[in-house]
Amino acid sequence: MNRVVTRVWLFLITLTTASWLLAERHAAPSLLLGLAAVKFTLVAGWFMELRHAHRLWWFLIGGLLAVILGGAALVK
Repeated sequence: MNRVVTRVWLFLITLTTASWLLAERHAAPSLLLGLAAVKFTLVAGWFMELRHAHRLWWFLIGGLLAVILGGAALVK
């Protein structure tokens, strides 16, 4: 179990570094938001332990993510 969490954490660090490098090079905002959505899902599933929670929580978190990404798309 600890090895999986460590790998997820290392992957999150990699995604964060990639996001920073892409933002420095003025990458497309949709790409950066996509990376943020992946990071959001990994943190919710592995570090907030939602992967063991009732499916309703996954739907609520997915809805929250959709609202955030939809709002960001409207602002653009």
